[in-house]
Amino acid sequence: MWFEQLPTMCPPATAVPPAAVFYRLTESEHPTCEDFWSHRKLNPDTKYNTDECHARAVSVFNISNGLTKLLKMERHRHKAITAIKLDKSAGLVERNGAPNHYSWWRSENFPVLQSIELTP
Repeated sequence: MWFEQLPTMCPPATAVPPAAVFYRLTESEHPTCEDFWSHRKLNPDTKYNTDECHARAVSVFNISNGLTKLLKMERHRHKAITAIKLDKSAGLVERNGAPNHYSWWRSENFPVLQSIELTP
């Protein structure tokens, strides 16, 4: 059911089906599927400052302004802001962390690249 293996009790009971456009930093203006992988899938041996459930979520924002500040950081300067329409077939989201930040647990069959919208 999920794009990657999740721990028990994940996603949390507070997660809900999305129904909005969300924004994410991608490596270029032409995103690939890998741009929508969790930190854990990208870096399986890294220790994160969060629980394993959230390490296996994809970080998205509900407004593009939330990413504008991140683009000023050296490690993100080359990236692009990508808009993606998430609906109930996308999986579940939970608001957490920084303002306007959400964790997204991708469903296995969600057509991520076909759901990309025009860049803000």
